[in-house]
Amino acid sequence: MESLCKLERKILKNICQNSWWSAKGEGGILLLNWVAHSRGGVEFVQAAKDSSVKDLSQNSVVFHAGANTQFSANSMMINKKIGDVALDVFRYLDSPNDLVPQIVGLRALENPLNFLRSIVATPCVFLCSPENSPHTLPYGWNNLKKEGN
Repeated sequence: MESLCKLERKILKNICQNSWWSAKGEGGILLLNWVAHSRGGVEFVQAAKDSSVKDLSQNSVVFHAGANTQFSANSMMINKKIGDVALDVFRYLDSPNDLVPQIVGLRALENPLNFLRSIVATPCVFLCSPENSPHTLPYGWNNLKKEGN
């Protein structure tokens, strides 16, 4: 698993360092929208921060259940000119019951009640179905239905 994470980080770092190439599409500039989930939030922030490219403005990101801190992500996004996939109020799609963003990503510092909620809901991260886990789907996104239903 560790080697897979290192490989993902290397690929992301390579994309960020060579974004001038990946951003050129037919008929103009191709905008890249990223969804960084869980540890991917930390990896995205670190890869973009370490990139030698100063302007990554053709990239946008949303952090879904990210393990990254908002301070490090917001600072990097300003420095590298990375935008939001949607309005900045949707930059972080975190459940108040999800231990990853609340404890690891330090979001519970803003609302200490979320610390308690995430501790109580921890078993559901591992034992509940993906639809019911506070970590799997974007918070507040209840419109996911199987095709044909």
